[in-house]
Amino acid sequence: MKSFTVKNKLTIVDSLEGILIVEPDSNTIKTYAEKLENYIKLREEVQRYARAEAYTQDRHKIDVLCNIGNLEEARLASDYGCDGIGLFRTEFLYTSERPPSQDLLEDIFNKLLGFFKGKPIVIRAPDLGADKPLPYVKLEEQNPFLGLRGIRLLLEYKEEIFKPFLKAYIRIAKNTNNLKLLLPMVSKVSELYETANIISDIGNEMGIPNAIEQTNLGIMVETPAAAIAIDKFLETNYIKFISIGTNDLTQYVLAVDRTNARLSRLYNELDPAVLRIMKYTIENAKRYSVRVDICGELASRANAVPILIGLDVDGLSVNPPLVGLIKYIISKSNKTYIRKEILDKILNLDTDEKVLKISKDYLKSLGISVL
Repeated sequence: MKSFTVKNKLTIVDSLEGILIVEPDSNTIKTYAEKLENYIKLREEVQRYARAEAYTQDRHKIDVLCNIGNLEEARLASDYGCDGIGLFRTEFLYTSERPPSQDLLEDIFNKLLGFFKGKPIVIRAPDLGADKPLPYVKLEEQNPFLGLRGIRLLLEYKEEIFKPFLKAYIRIAKNTNNLKLLLPMVSKVSELYETANIISDIGNEMGIPNAIEQTNLGIMVETPAAAIAIDKFLETNYIKFISIGTNDLTQYVLAVDRTNARLSRLYNELDPAVLRIMKYTIENAKRYSVRVDICGELASRANAVPILIGLDVDGLSVNPPLVGLIKYIISKSNKTYIRKEILDKILNLDTDEKVLKISKDYLKSLGISVL
C-alpha cells in the first residue's frame, strides 16, 4: 500500500486488494494511513514464516509457490521462501522477431532447476494471443479474448511454436522429477488428446517411449468449459494436476472484460458465482486424487486466503514478496472450522462485498486486522 501523485491527483494503490483510489477523501486517507502502519508492523512479524512450511492450525499443509515472469524474477524469488514455482510464464521469450530456439529454451529450463533445487517448477506453455500479441503472427480478431489464444494458438502453430517448446521441455524433464508442464486456456478435451499425441510422437522421435508420463502434464482451468467438464479431462488419465487461473476464469464466468476500466466494478474474483464454479472444479479433482493449485491473482489476495483454504486447495501460487504474509495467514487459520462454519455461508451469498466481509471478520478474529 502506498500513495503517490498522478497528474496532480493524489492516488492510493492498495496492492493487497488490487485497488486503485484516485483523489481519496480525508477519511479514506486516514483509513489507509492506519492500514499502512499496521501492515509495516505485521510485515516484520511475518518474515519468519516465509522460509517455513505452511500448516493450518489443524495441520493441513498448503504449499505457497510463486508466480514468475522471467529468469531474473526466478533468481530473486528463490530468496523469498517460495516452496517452488507455481507458474513460470514463458511469454517473454516470444516477443522477439522469431520464436526462441530449442537450445535457448533448454538453457532457460536448466537455469530454473538451478535456482529451485529439489522444488517443483511449473512451466506454462506460452499463453500467446489476446493481450499478448506476437510480431510474427498476425491475429486480426474482433474478440481476441475469445479468439486464437493459449492452446488454440499453440495447436494452430505447432510446427513453429509448440513442437520446439515441447522438445526442449521433454529433453530437460527426462532427467528430473521437478518439472511440470501446464497447458493454457484449455476448453476442449480434444485439445488435450491432440497435445498428448504430439508429446508421444516427440518422445518416440527422441527415444523416450513414456514421454507423456514424464511430462507431468497439467491444465489451467480458466474457462467455464474446462471447469464444468473437469471430470472428462481427468478421465483421460493424462492430467497430474490442475491450476485454476482465477483472472481469466472470473472474466469468462462474469462475462466482464478484465482490461476494461469502465467495467472494473463488475470484475471481482470473490463473486459467489466464481467461487461456486471453483468449488465444483476442486471437488471433482479431489475425486480423482488430482492436485489443485490456484495461480491467479486471487491467491495473492490476503483476504481470500481463508476462502481458498476452505475450498481445499493444495497450493497457492503468489507474487514473491507476499510469500511470508500468505504463509502467516495459513498458519493462523483452521481449515476444519472454515469448512464447517464459514464456507457454505459464503457460497450462498449474493454479492462479493458480503463474501469479503465474512472473510475479513474471520481474519480479524485471528488478530489479523491490517487488511
